Amino acid sequence: MSSTEKNRTKRSYDFTPCLPFWDALTSSQQQMLRLNTIVRSYRAGDNVVFSMPERNGLFLVLSGGLRVFIATDTGREITLLSVVSGGCCVLNTLDSAEPGDTMPILQASSDAVFAYINIVALRPLCAEAPVVEQFLRSTAARNVQKVLNNIEYYFFHPLRSCIARVVLEKADAHPEDGFARITHEEISHHLGTTREVVSREINYLRHTGFIKSGRGRITLLDRAGLRTLAGRSGEE
Repeated sequence: MSSTEKNRTKRSYDFTPCLPFWDALTSSQQQMLRLNTIVRSYRAGDNVVFSMPERNGLFLVLSGGLRVFIATDTGREITLLSVVSGGCCVLNTLDSAEPGDTMPILQASSDAVFAYINIVALRPLCAEAPVVEQFLRSTAARNVQKVLNNIEYYFFHPLRSCIARVVLEKADAHPEDGFARITHEEISHHLGTTREVVSREINYLRHTGFIKSGRGRITLLDRAGLRTLAGRSGEE
């Protein structure tokens, strides 16, 4: 699946958190999915590169996190979609891309285990179990909506608000840490800006008592204030 792939995991994984329809499948349908699923472990920062002819399909995050982004030749990046453990995304444009088309890059945002089910294996299952096709359609629609939400936010909100949003999302994705494990450079990649600009804004958030930062981690001192800054004050 990729030159950066690590070991193929031999043990059986529980796909239920990612696939809510799993228990509705017959044992033979479950076995068919398992036989056609590629599972790989990745280190934080590894890119996922598809080597098979058909690349469209369903991508599951069994543990860790996935970042989907685009990058320019100059090194600028912007995050389109982030998926945490138990989530998934539908890849439905890779096989139809033409020369010159913008291609998304998939990257492990933390040490992770991903699973991939090719669209060729999913088609007969969709015919047998309509719940699978419904799930693929709703997941694809949800993915597109998240991408649109991110683009709207990044382009039409102040950078300080965007940084607060990224920090909150990172902290919420791994609440067991008690902080956001993210660097200034990673934030700049998420937002398509420079590290220097992000550092100035982080300094402001630190001096005004919103956060404490250092050594690749940001501790949230005023979560409510950050939510207000990020336009998420109405959330729990």
